[in-house]
Amino acid sequence: MAIRILSILVFAVGFSFSSWGQSPVQKRWTIDDAIGSKYQPMTGNVQLIIEPSVSSLIERFQSSKAADPRIDGYRVQLYFGTREKATETKTEFLKKFPTVKSYITWLEPNFRVRVGNFRTQLEAESFLQRIKRYFPTAYVVSERIDLPDIK
Repeated sequence: MAIRILSILVFAVGFSFSSWGQSPVQKRWTIDDAIGSKYQPMTGNVQLIIEPSVSSLIERFQSSKAADPRIDGYRVQLYFGTREKATETKTEFLKKFPTVKSYITWLEPNFRVRVGNFRTQLEAESFLQRIKRYFPTAYVVSERIDLPDIK
């Protein structure tokens, strides 16, 4: 008898705790509830006080940015090695593709030949497939490119 009463009591207490966990959800507070209609947008003036050295640094940055009108893009690298072979490679390329710009740059102690000004890697890969039979070791590289001509 005592075991029955004890088991009913344990069951009732356990059941009451489980139903207590299912009480209705209280309203969640938002920032709008907290500040209500008391918030008024502020109007006014902001005065910036900038050191002359910071001002000159900003001007130098803007002028250097204007001096380099290039963008991030892609080129196809044809060769990396001696100056003579780089010049030969560029000449050979220009005979086959006279309308595509080519560049010889020096990266100590070698010279490299890069061609094209492609905005997307897809354009560069497409051009690479066209020239692969003439320059089988060519590959696409990421580089700052010249802005395209406006037509």
